[in-house]
Amino acid sequence: MFSCTSHENTQRNNQKAMRETKKELKKTQKSKKKYIKKRYRLHRKNQSKEMRKKMRKDRRRMIRDRRRYN
Repeated sequence: MFSCTSHENTQRNNQKAMRETKKELKKTQKSKKKYIKKRYRLHRKNQSKEMRKKMRKDRRRMIRDRRRYN
């Protein structure tokens, strides 16, 4: 009788531990996704920044050439 209850207790504890590890795993996956999303957003932002910089540079060059050759 006593061994049976202790066996049930260990099973219950194991299940509880499994649930907790699953929760932890879910949490880490969520934070990983968040991190990737943030990195991608930064990457896009920097790309657009670079594009604007290039466009500005080109515009300046065109204006300079117009002045020079007209």
